Amino acid sequence: MYQDELFQNYKNILNAITNPIIILDLEKRIKFVNTSALNIMPKDAGNVIGKKCSCMNTPYCNTKDCCVERFLRGEAGMVQKGPGKIANRVSLSELKNDKGERIGYISVSTDVHELMETQRELMINEERYQIALKQSQSILWQYDPYAKTITRIDSGNQHTSKILHNIHRVENFPDVLWEKGMMDKDSLEEAKKTCEDILNGKKECECVLHLFDEHHDSHWFHIFSTSIFDKDGTVLEAIGISKDITDLKQLELEYHNEKEYRAIISSDFVSVFEVDLTADKMLNVNKRWMEEMNLKEDATYDDLTQRIVEYMHPDYSYIKAMKTRENMLECFSHNQKELVCEYRKLVNGEYRWIHSVTRMYQHKSSGHVIACTAMKDIEDEKRKEAQWRYKAERDLLTGVYNHSTIVSMINAKLKAAPDVKHAFIIMDLDNFKDINDLYGHMYGDLVLKNVSAQLCECFKEHSIIGRIGGDEFVVFLSDLHDQISVISQCEKFCDDLSSSTYTYLKNAHISVSIGLAFYDKNQLCFDDLYHKADIAMYYGKYNGKNQCSVYQNGMFDYTQSNPVDLSPDVSGPLEGNIREFIFRTLFTSSSTDFTHKLDEVLRLTGHFFQLHHAVILSYDNQMEEISVLNEWKDSSMGHEKMKYHVYLMKECLSTYPDISEHAVFIYENKNNTPFEKAILASVHAKAITAMSMALDEVNSVMVIFCDNLRARSFTRQQRNDLQTIMEIIEIFLQNQAQKTRQNEQLNMMMYLLNHIGSAIYIIDPATYHLIYFNEDTKRLFPYAEYGSICHKCFRGSEHPCEDCPVKLLEHRDQNDRKVVDIYNSVVHQWVRTTASYIDWPDGHLYILLSCTDITDYMQ
Repeated sequence: MYQDELFQNYKNILNAITNPIIILDLEKRIKFVNTSALNIMPKDAGNVIGKKCSCMNTPYCNTKDCCVERFLRGEAGMVQKGPGKIANRVSLSELKNDKGERIGYISVSTDVHELMETQRELMINEERYQIALKQSQSILWQYDPYAKTITRIDSGNQHTSKILHNIHRVENFPDVLWEKGMMDKDSLEEAKKTCEDILNGKKECECVLHLFDEHHDSHWFHIFSTSIFDKDGTVLEAIGISKDITDLKQLELEYHNEKEYRAIISSDFVSVFEVDLTADKMLNVNKRWMEEMNLKEDATYDDLTQRIVEYMHPDYSYIKAMKTRENMLECFSHNQKELVCEYRKLVNGEYRWIHSVTRMYQHKSSGHVIACTAMKDIEDEKRKEAQWRYKAERDLLTGVYNHSTIVSMINAKLKAAPDVKHAFIIMDLDNFKDINDLYGHMYGDLVLKNVSAQLCECFKEHSIIGRIGGDEFVVFLSDLHDQISVISQCEKFCDDLSSSTYTYLKNAHISVSIGLAFYDKNQLCFDDLYHKADIAMYYGKYNGKNQCSVYQNGMFDYTQSNPVDLSPDVSGPLEGNIREFIFRTLFTSSSTDFTHKLDEVLRLTGHFFQLHHAVILSYDNQMEEISVLNEWKDSSMGHEKMKYHVYLMKECLSTYPDISEHAVFIYENKNNTPFEKAILASVHAKAITAMSMALDEVNSVMVIFCDNLRARSFTRQQRNDLQTIMEIIEIFLQNQAQKTRQNEQLNMMMYLLNHIGSAIYIIDPATYHLIYFNEDTKRLFPYAEYGSICHKCFRGSEHPCEDCPVKLLEHRDQNDRKVVDIYNSVVHQWVRTTASYIDWPDGHLYILLSCTDITDYMQ
């Protein structure tokens, strides 16, 4: 069966990839087309899903050079040209199912237009280069990085620079030029760095050097070099070209001041003023602004900064960037020519955020240092930023911090203040499931909101409050004076919550179990404190609930040890809540063997209710096949295998057509229908309770508990408990079925991504951890591992890359896509990287990065 559902569920992932992707079945019918492929299809193609791929009417369709035919012959794909400048090389690979059977083809196109244009222009440019070199003021040379020697190789070029016209060989470069006074200090460092890059194997290098002739007149040269390597990758020498750009540099300096000033006043800054720092004189200041600031025309720079400070928020009464005139001149002398700061300023009775940029330059004719300051109102940007930060950090239902935020905040607190006393609190509402079951989730959400409000009211000082999930909250208290007051505060919260009335819940009672753990220096992370507080909370929950328990060494760990005896000789009612224990056995046990979990649940339930037989049957509606998922029988039933018939499931489904809900029936040897009698006879039962349920559109299950030795009646409590247990089993099986489907789809998706032909990886935008990467990424970076940080793996950097396109994504919107060309010095390649948000199978919003090698285009 073709995996159509796969492409529907994961179309956003395939659409995030920049390569055009088309999925074909074995008969060349189109099953899926991503967005990039749709953009290059002919307009008259219409809806191509289900059509033969020849509907795209390329020159090779319906010929022996059809993409599929070439693939089957083992030949490389052709270059398909489309309207405009479209030129794509098409490559095919097999699409296989989880059994390794071929079910279709994956067509991936790579844009080669730029490469073809580059190759065509190379021939033209070579001829142009030879012509231009003869007429330019450029000098050709070769550099030996081991001997540090530069040799001219353009003796035929008579038109050379004045400063280098008689220099044909330079030994001990660049130190000899510095020693002879022909190079300034900055250029010496720049030249040394370039020589070191060449020696270390950098292929292309460039720099600008400031040199002096015999009259000490300035000359500037633009240096560009290309390294030559042997077959082992060792650099042999560098071939370079030097161009005299003195005229250009002087022209640049001539207009530098005016250019900077115009750049500022033409931007969206709302206030601009210019000051001559050397003469301490105001220049080009808006008169209206001067009047608003109550400044006179002869005001000094220090008068100006003092008046600006008076309008600042008290928290920003001193800004480092707003320095005295003497300090500003000192900054300029140390080449610190730009100062940036943000502060809050009083505007029309309210404080608003202001962004200030001050740039300093030296006037060419007077030599005075000029400071140009521009101010921009960024209040709206700050508010939007705060809103986005709030949404990212907060639990949307309750308004307290969410799981990921509170973990990072607590870890940061512990790291920043390891010697301060802290307390960690976990609280879990008692019997909250009953509230949801009795009144519905809408009222359950109201309870969670009210509880979080009371929590914030109770723990105001030095606290971090968050919701971990469901009805579980945590509180972190720092800078404690004593432990007794914290315990009293927790006990007071228990009392206040249990005495609160909720009019919309009628007679419902709300209480909470609290676990409290105090920090010591051996617990340096969130997980350590959480584990101890969790033990304390469940200790209180299993010893009466509605109380605060403080963690003590040696406290019984109910999170690991079962409160119910699971030995085979269990015969009577079990101590504790059977429904809650069944839930914990299936959903919170550390075991990953779900079959073993179900076996334990059937055995435990059978012993608890004094039954003799329990079975979970699976029914495939398409194949009409029945199979046993799990079965338990006590010793009185022997070891003979029971036989189950397809008609049982079919009759059940027809008797209870609304199978999307629970179909529950309990038989107690009364006047049964023929169908009920058939079930009783099939399992040789005297009394039976059963439930049928649908896991998906194809598969259904039936859970059956039997008393095979005696007729009996179930009490109301037993009925409720048994129905709840079966509902818990249903949810567990649906989760397992969903995980199985997700794994199958994820395996198919990974198969597709591994055949795209370019590196694709997925990261968590909050932490930059690698969630997934395909085989092309692994070949490029063999040390990449799941969970590692992308910028460490790919570039060896401790900090996120400055040129990362992830930083350009403005909204958590899957339609937002950013493209950046990046040079990776680790692998010496140019990569065009596209970033966009995607929904991943685990339910999180991650970022997919698709990388295409464009090194050939950038040469």
